[in-house]
Amino acid sequence: SIPKDDAYKVLNSLDLFLITSKYEGFGNAVVEAAFAKKPIISSDIPTLKEITANMTLYFSVGDSNNLFQTMALALNTEYMNPGNREGLYEYVETNYSIENQIDKYIKFYNNL
Repeated sequence: SIPKDDAYKVLNSLDLFLITSKYEGFGNAVVEAAFAKKPIISSDIPTLKEITANMTLYFSVGDSNNLFQTMALALNTEYMNPGNREGLYEYVETNYSIENQIDKYIKFYNNL
């Protein structure tokens, strides 16, 4: 287990964030990677595709050759250019920031 402060240091030191989940309830780690403006490669499961709004690279779950090809593509293309991650950052900022989540909960409870 990594302390939360150390986890952010590790995240910020990454060149590429890779999440290989077969299942996710909600991908907090993906949101944190997007907030850190890291390039993301994700398994192509519905939860992660929804969180990233199809603005990242995906690989087929259980297909190690596809994962390798996707990693090679990411490392050898403009995908690694920081400017290419602004759209995903703006999307998660709009949809998953703490302030936005609080507003959603307040609206939900006010409508009960």
